[in-house]
Amino acid sequence: MKRLFLAVFVCAFFADIEIYASYAPDSIAGLSVFDTASDGTVYGPFYYGEDGINYFEDKTRTYQYEKISANIGKITYLYEDEPNPLPEITTITFLSPDDGTYTWAEYSDDTFQTIVDQDSGTFYISASFAPQSLAGYSLQFDENETSPNIVQYGTSSKYFSSTVATGTEEGLPESVPYTYSKVSDNQANIVFTHGDGSTTTYDLNFTSALIASGTWIEAEGNDYITGTVEIVLTLSPLLSVEPLKVSASRDLVYLQTPSGPTEIDGAGEIAFELELFDQPNITNLSLTIDGQNYSLSSDQKPNGFSLEYGYSDQAKPNELFDLESASDSDWTAYADQTTFAFSLTVDGSEYSYSHNLPAESELPQPTNVLFNGDYSWKQDNEGYDYVEILKNDSYQFSWDTFSTTDSNDYIVVHLQELVGDDDRQVIPEVILDAGETSYTVDGSYFEAGKKYFFAVELMNVTEQQTPSGFTHASGSDTC
Repeated sequence: MKRLFLAVFVCAFFADIEIYASYAPDSIAGLSVFDTASDGTVYGPFYYGEDGINYFEDKTRTYQYEKISANIGKITYLYEDEPNPLPEITTITFLSPDDGTYTWAEYSDDTFQTIVDQDSGTFYISASFAPQSLAGYSLQFDENETSPNIVQYGTSSKYFSSTVATGTEEGLPESVPYTYSKVSDNQANIVFTHGDGSTTTYDLNFTSALIASGTWIEAEGNDYITGTVEIVLTLSPLLSVEPLKVSASRDLVYLQTPSGPTEIDGAGEIAFELELFDQPNITNLSLTIDGQNYSLSSDQKPNGFSLEYGYSDQAKPNELFDLESASDSDWTAYADQTTFAFSLTVDGSEYSYSHNLPAESELPQPTNVLFNGDYSWKQDNEGYDYVEILKNDSYQFSWDTFSTTDSNDYIVVHLQELVGDDDRQVIPEVILDAGETSYTVDGSYFEAGKKYFFAVELMNVTEQQTPSGFTHASGSDTC
């Protein structure tokens, strides 16, 4: 038996050492520090949060601080957001309330017996809290309108790349261009330029490296709205995506018959999946379609879809979710191009991406699959056509030319044995160039008296981004 599958795949798709304080303070929480290594390289700012987290650029790690004497403190780092982190200890000696020297050592394990790397240098505490750039930060805005009305807006979050801030507006992903200017050590402003030409300007005062407050004004022509804002900044953790595993597809399935390929009703599928390398903690995963929001992490899903969620598939341990359509559903609502907008919260940071599901009309046209050798057409008990073949040293399957000019398109072939209601993979998926029109299978793969299924999948790729996999910060599309 031969079946022809046609599919469209749509792929939308942390430092060092640090030191602090002033004649050995009792706590280093809230301090922002620069240090100079022995080779003269300056690192920083390092920010030590009240939550026991040390922040530097796009890295975070937990820390414990201990005051050893009047002028000496010790910082122990037990975890860092990178694979196989090694524990570290920094000993800091204060020469004044604002600067001093340090020694740093990295150990092979948490027994702190074997040093694998070490360095020393100087440090100073910065009085400047306003960052040089917002790139890599997530900002939580708590806003109120003060004129012309008194309105409490509540909280919202945006992730900042170098030029664009990404968040959600009325449940839908939104990206807004912005400019950021550091005015003084502790003052800065942000200007958002919206699609309708209006602008929103925030004038901010930073009271720590992660806390700011101020005023805002939204201007559209001669109309103005003003208000106040409080902002909390966090550095977004990196997110590692498996190669080709932030994906979406839709397909129709055809069975080769003596008169040509015939669509199998109900066999087509719409599917979405996401696999993450390190299984990060996800507190929320949602999907928005045409303004309707579904909390996938709470097992809410669109009608007609099945959902597997939460790294539960032993065969795919890094798969966060797999959302698939049910074969007996009415898919007329998705006949045209439809945007599926996903949003997830990872360790407190928000990420979002969209799949533009192509219209059914963008699917490749079905192709005839031919077979060389002696065979005869038969029908099984369910009325499906298949060919009965004689034992041979090899078999060549051929098909009509895949009509495409897109270099990203390709063909997949594979062979399975039909065992009851299950399929057993005989030849794993083989990826061919879109221009190939045949594939030869060694005769040793076939045994007399058994049923097999040879599939040709014509893959029309309508979107793709870094298909080799990527690691990026919240809202960023760069590796």
